[in-house]
Amino acid sequence: PAVRDAQIVERIEQPWRSGVRKPQHGQHAQVLVAELRLDPAEQAFALFFDALFFMEIAGEFRESAEYAERSLELARTLTPHERMHGTYTVMHARYHLGTWSELDALATEHVAALASEPGIGCPYARAGQLFAALGLAHQGRLDRAAELASAKE
Repeated sequence: PAVRDAQIVERIEQPWRSGVRKPQHGQHAQVLVAELRLDPAEQAFALFFDALFFMEIAGEFRESAEYAERSLELARTLTPHERMHGTYTVMHARYHLGTWSELDALATEHVAALASEPGIGCPYARAGQLFAALGLAHQGRLDRAAELASAKE
């Protein structure tokens, strides 16, 4: 999965290095999907990457939630690894937005995908359920939070 992700990033970033207009904030994934005619795996990765970037770098969780949701929607038709990218990003957004009611179901989906890739090194695959565990702990659901926090494979 890491090699394929690197290849996708290379394809996504190539037009910007070739002089194509780089989109303004919040338009990156939309422009990539429309102009480059990305396949579903590339679309899911572009949306995941944009959501992740704008959440973690710019702190724009609300604005990025749509990208996260669209990435997960596409990823559900792809590999377990790509699905974990999607669940991670949606859980990340929902945790920081305080919309914790749907975290448990997403964490269950994430942990099931994680079990299908034992030993995976991707930090997004390995840590997604931790956002759900934090949200559940805030809700007082400590047993479930501890269960998710200990889920490694």
